[in-house]
Amino acid sequence: MSGLTPYWQPSPYLLVVGDIGITDSWVVTPRGSCPLRGTRWIVTDRTYYKQATPVWAIVLAAVLVSLFIWVCLLGLLGLLLLLVKEYQLAGSIEVAVAGDEFFYATQVPARSSFAVFQTHQLAAQAQALATMVR
Repeated sequence: MSGLTPYWQPSPYLLVVGDIGITDSWVVTPRGSCPLRGTRWIVTDRTYYKQATPVWAIVLAAVLVSLFIWVCLLGLLGLLLLLVKEYQLAGSIEVAVAGDEFFYATQVPARSSFAVFQTHQLAAQAQALATMVR
């Protein structure tokens, strides 16, 4: 019976948001599936910017401070480099899908501002698909 094919073949994912997959008619999550029709998509942006001293400034400051014995000016310059700050994006975006007796939420890490934008766009596309399904 090697020529048999399964009677059911899964649909490919149209969209993937975190660990939520969306086919043409289903929402697939690690906790189970639900019909795509009528689902609501909620996006909660939990990102923030934090201020930190860049690694290059710490390394350069350490090198210049180690040369402090030879030249006092370089040591002072090295300590001033520790005042350099940069802003880094941190946090995550929570994407939740709710349907009839179904709820699932996932956290998508915020690695860049583009990743935040892309996650919002994917959730908006999923909501649009949910309203278009018959």
